[in-house]
Amino acid sequence: MEKDRSTAQEFPRKMGHQLGGILQSGGRLSAQQVCDYMTSLEIDLETLMVMMLPFAAELSIAPISHFSVGAVAASINQDGSATLYLGANMEFQKSPLSSSLHAEQAAINHAWLHGESSIDFLATSAAPCGYCRQFLNELHRSEQLQILLPSDNEEQPWTTETLGSLLPNAFGPLHLGVKDRLLAPPSSPCHLQLHHSQSNDPVIQSALQAASLSYAPYVIGASSITNKTCSPAYAGVALQTEDGEIYCGRHAMNAAHNPSLSPLQSALSFMKMSHPSTSFQTITRCVLVETPTLVSQKQITESILSSIAPELGLEYYLTDSPSEGEK
Repeated sequence: MEKDRSTAQEFPRKMGHQLGGILQSGGRLSAQQVCDYMTSLEIDLETLMVMMLPFAAELSIAPISHFSVGAVAASINQDGSATLYLGANMEFQKSPLSSSLHAEQAAINHAWLHGESSIDFLATSAAPCGYCRQFLNELHRSEQLQILLPSDNEEQPWTTETLGSLLPNAFGPLHLGVKDRLLAPPSSPCHLQLHHSQSNDPVIQSALQAASLSYAPYVIGASSITNKTCSPAYAGVALQTEDGEIYCGRHAMNAAHNPSLSPLQSALSFMKMSHPSTSFQTITRCVLVETPTLVSQKQITESILSSIAPELGLEYYLTDSPSEGEK
């Protein structure tokens, strides 16, 4: 196993130029790229994922804690190949610490926005905190998720844990009568329309589309806006940068509330994972679209936005409430 440790140390030098190109073009490794690395280095998928953790951590933005964390999520394809998605923690100065994004969330969000329907393996720099364990418990097929942790054991560079072993007696969607899961196709797709407004603006339409793809299976209370039963908290953000690129993010709710992912966190992380060299200072527009709800994303969106782009105003739109059949 000493050979494997040496290989891990030489990994940046042997194939760093290839990885540099991958990270610049987006922290996603296609099935073919994964296969090529495994063949070239003569290692298995799990070892490759653990070896990728330092590269994922390089994408971290941690101006508060100065503690960089990386995560790598693997989705196994029908032919047995794997696609890898990198994630890293993200912090925002002058914003509440609760607005920070954890590496595990970033990796899952990265895979989700690429259309993956499940995660089979997740490698992390350290054991997931309780917050992240609760977030992972919301995933489709979470009971089958294998969590890989780096090991100092000379005979094995990683150890495997199940989410059940890390989060026994977990509280989750079933306790609230919800069958949907994060990443799984929704049982009732949502179709939203802007409230008293129509627009062909591509940024607004992108935010509207992102909102409709939110994971929002929980109906929260009664709405002070409509004075009726509140619709699920569908919300989407679209960011446009100076080069015209549009990056979208979606709201991902959680049965325990706090580990929920805001659409701006989702969009900013996806932008960083997709194009690591893109700076927050290049954002020229931020559009938030959401349904009328008691858990509005407007305040946290404005708070984070003011910390990364203080001169940029939020463009805000409400939608009509979804019909009863879409809740």
